Amino acid sequence: AAPPQSRRVHPRAPYAALATLQRERGGGASDARIEDLSEGGVLLVTRETYAAGETLRVRFGLPISGRVLAVPALVRWSRVARGAPVIGLEFRELPDAARTEICQYVTLMGGDKASGS
Repeated sequence: AAPPQSRRVHPRAPYAALATLQRERGGGASDARIEDLSEGGVLLVTRETYAAGETLRVRFGLPISGRVLAVPALVRWSRVARGAPVIGLEFRELPDAARTEICQYVTLMGGDKASGS
């Protein structure tokens, strides 16, 4: 298998922020913590487990403006790390202004050139 860096499409940068996750078919909201951010998606530490292929709505503050955004996202992978569920989400329907802001943030933070969500 290829190393993770070669599978990523977008540069990413660390981003410590809180997020809220909600399953597509309803149910209560669940808190999560963002660890990494890219224009393609986010890596989150969660309280609940989610299955790869599941669609969620993720709500979080953008890294520069702080504007709160809620967008659909696809669970690309899910695992347990250090005793906590961790998921990689791929954004769906990310507004252009949000994509631009995330790209600016990743650039300012010196995001890695071959990685991202």
